[in-house]
Amino acid sequence: MNQSEVGWCWCLLLCNVDTLPIDHEVWQGYVAHLPRPDGEWLALGALEHCVLGEDHLDPLGELQRWLDRRTGIAFGVVSYDLRGHIEPTLGAHPDPAAPPVLAFFRPRTLLFRESGSWKVVHNHSPWPDDQLVHLAGKSARPLAMKRIALHPSISRERYLSDVGQLLEHIRIGDIYEVNYCQTFTADALPEDPYALWRELCRQTEAPMAGYFSIPGYALLCASPERYLQRHGNTIRSQPIKGTIRRGATPAEDAGLCEKLRNDPKEQSENIMIVDLVRNDLSRSALPGTVCVEELFGIHTFRTVHHMVSTIRAEVPAATPFTQLLRDTFPMGSMTGAPKISAMRLADRHEALRRGWYSGSLGWIDDHGNFDFNVIIRSLCLDERRGVMTCSVGSAITIQADAAREYDECLLKLEAIRCVLAG
Repeated sequence: MNQSEVGWCWCLLLCNVDTLPIDHEVWQGYVAHLPRPDGEWLALGALEHCVLGEDHLDPLGELQRWLDRRTGIAFGVVSYDLRGHIEPTLGAHPDPAAPPVLAFFRPRTLLFRESGSWKVVHNHSPWPDDQLVHLAGKSARPLAMKRIALHPSISRERYLSDVGQLLEHIRIGDIYEVNYCQTFTADALPEDPYALWRELCRQTEAPMAGYFSIPGYALLCASPERYLQRHGNTIRSQPIKGTIRRGATPAEDAGLCEKLRNDPKEQSENIMIVDLVRNDLSRSALPGTVCVEELFGIHTFRTVHHMVSTIRAEVPAATPFTQLLRDTFPMGSMTGAPKISAMRLADRHEALRRGWYSGSLGWIDDHGNFDFNVIIRSLCLDERRGVMTCSVGSAITIQADAAREYDECLLKLEAIRCVLAG
């Protein structure tokens, strides 16, 4: 069984079934679904969970102890704010409304779909296996929702000014590249977040998508990007730097691919992050094993083309998951280079804290294998405050044009806005 795909979701049951009596509390509000081309997991509820706020003194140590004490696949989210526990000088004032820096759980009931068929891996619920398989195999109900508008947290003029100031830091040599993000917000929540996410996945076909929820928070993610994967002693990272729209015809599409492939500015962005990722992986890797499998690869998605590079390394068998997090998080594609300096400068200009955006969603098994994405192209729901946010960013280098970067942000936001508009 391929363990690279994960999900967990009482919400899925509620979305698919109108007649089955389900006690919502059985699933404890823990919800998610991680589809992939070669299969997917569906996990329901939480037998055990490890949810740690930013006020915890040692969240990574506590997570590793939790992983070591238990058996079975765990699924979870790593917040961008974890960086303050890896590099203390980046710590921010605690925010009571911020989502947890780490939220992991082991599912009460776990299913896996391979070759179109669902199978129950284990089941600690009141419902029999065949009923769960039937539920998992049903299509989600059609999306019906009121339109929700996203509003920018800063004006276009403020964005252009911020990028201009960041460019000045690049010109004087403070940094080489910075990922600068802006946030769009809505003071409303969708009635059916899971159905909304399913529609977003249908429209984007994002290969690293995922749905995740804990009590009070939900994440609707349509990410195309892998942060870090481990299989055996091999680890891989696939940073994305470089984006262009899809064409209206095959000929235009091919031309845009070539334009992206040969764009000096996009290549510059990409290679800076490749060098940063190589350096990050080398902290854990066996000497001489870090290599670039693919440089400037053009990967086509439903709404955009991306420039993707793949970096591979070998690590000692005993290397724990949290050590790899300490050595590589946050991912270079969402920071810039040098990493610490770039994050500090981004903090000065970004209007809102990133929270789960720029973090990572994924799974880890008993053998230390794992697969985590980059949380981009996502809606983050704060159910306690009734607020939804969507952040987007781009890499600023010496060759950047502020207006073009702003337009790139809107392009990345387009699919989400279309789904929210119905």
